[in-house]
Amino acid sequence: MEIGPEISVNALIQSLAGAAVHEWVFKEQFKCSAMMSTPLLEKYRYHLAEICGDAALRNLDFASHQSLLDEKSAYFYDYFLPRTASRHADRLLDALRPYIIEESRAMAVPQLKERLQSIFHLALEIKTLAMVGKDTYECIWPIAGSSFDVDLMEPDARGQPHTGKAKLPLVPGLRVYKSDRRLVDYEGFRKSEDDGLHDPVVIAKAVISV
Repeated sequence: MEIGPEISVNALIQSLAGAAVHEWVFKEQFKCSAMMSTPLLEKYRYHLAEICGDAALRNLDFASHQSLLDEKSAYFYDYFLPRTASRHADRLLDALRPYIIEESRAMAVPQLKERLQSIFHLALEIKTLAMVGKDTYECIWPIAGSSFDVDLMEPDARGQPHTGKAKLPLVPGLRVYKSDRRLVDYEGFRKSEDDGLHDPVVIAKAVISV
């Protein structure tokens, strides 16, 4: 089945899933109650910086978050990540239902939800690991129809390398900027022009349909 010129339903679904990961996970602020800032925590941070200095505050902040991940927190790994991944999968499934043949929904939807949950779970784990590092990450999500950039994009398995157009973005890419953040950053994978960061390293190219 095709939607528009040479765009299959499978490619469209993959592109929508990639867009959901880009928008709902990588660009969104990380919201987990186990890591959430509170007025009391902000006061602790303020007084610790006043007494011990910014370096001590930064080291403690990163170490505390890393300890939570290293200890395999039951709340974080057994509840927060699976629940958040499931919520994103349900949200995306609602958008995809018109593209699933009604006669096959009873079998297709549970299978698709399981795959989407695993995708969102992995994306959340990537976001978490990057969040407790000191570098700044930026998501690569090409605009449909944009020029092919060999440094930022790679064709899907069915395509061939070329210098033409990116028909559809399928899988987000990531690049990293060397930085030295003061505290753990809950914001999304995005960079402001005011950050003064340059010379990123691409760690994963965006996969596109050609």
